[in-house]
Amino acid sequence: MQALETGGLPDNITAVSLDIDIYEDEDLLRAHTERHNFTWRFARATPDMVRELGDTFGQSVLNPPNEPVFIITPDGDIRLLRFGHKSVEDLKRELGLP
Repeated sequence: MQALETGGLPDNITAVSLDIDIYEDEDLLRAHTERHNFTWRFARATPDMVRELGDTFGQSVLNPPNEPVFIITPDGDIRLLRFGHKSVEDLKRELGLP
């Protein structure tokens, strides 16, 4: 994600990382993003959101080593990409970028 964000995303695409650990607070998340120089948006999931993600997409999306990535279209459609590492080229292709 960092390499994709560094290369610049079009204005109509926003990258957001979602923290699903309900025991982490804003200060811990902020420290993590600053320590790693992450520049895109981060959000914390509520317990209800974590439960809904698991119910809708399966418990595997709640396992960070699976590297789950969702694409949400302007129409609100949600697509879960394959699990595992995705290269910048993979992400660009999924987003329809050159």
